[in-house]
Amino acid sequence: MAVSRDNPEVEKNKKQADHCEVDYDKVDDRAIMDEKTTKHIEMLEAQLMERTAELATATEVLARETEERRRLEKVLQERDEMERLFFSLSREIMFTWDNEFRILSVSPNVEAILGYRPEEFIGRRFDEINVMDPSDLLEAVENAQLLLSKKKLYSSIFRFIAKDGTVKFGELNEALVMKDEKIVKIITVAREVAGGKNEGP
Repeated sequence: MAVSRDNPEVEKNKKQADHCEVDYDKVDDRAIMDEKTTKHIEMLEAQLMERTAELATATEVLARETEERRRLEKVLQERDEMERLFFSLSREIMFTWDNEFRILSVSPNVEAILGYRPEEFIGRRFDEINVMDPSDLLEAVENAQLLLSKKKLYSSIFRFIAKDGTVKFGELNEALVMKDEKIVKIITVAREVAGGKNEGP
């Protein structure tokens, strides 16, 4: 029996068949997009793994540096304690000063010898602290200027006035601290002596 082309059932089936036809262009586009997405995800994962490895390495380096810093801090603390102990038993005062005659540091035993606390000297110039006998101050400044000119100096003995007014004699020896051929600071060691003045070697 012949089927009419105008049969509604036939037309319906035909439309359903047309609807089910595969659009291969769209399928190909979707596959390409999926492939690109996969590659992008893989690239992000690789970058994440690389960054994680870098952070792990940085953390390890930081841990080593922290440990080394702690070790150095301990060494410095031990050295400072040894210096403090040494100067607490010594009759030698060590101080440092710059090229403007400004005192940078003073050993703590200055209080036991002269009665002054270190902070009473630090940051001040020689001529501001009034610890040296005025009649010796000019010679001390001239010696300091010669030292800053890198001239050789012999030890000198000067009179110092303690906080209680007593006069003490100190023998001074200096050394330059250089960096890039420039004077960074001067270290002076003042050793308490029985008394008397000298004029040279």
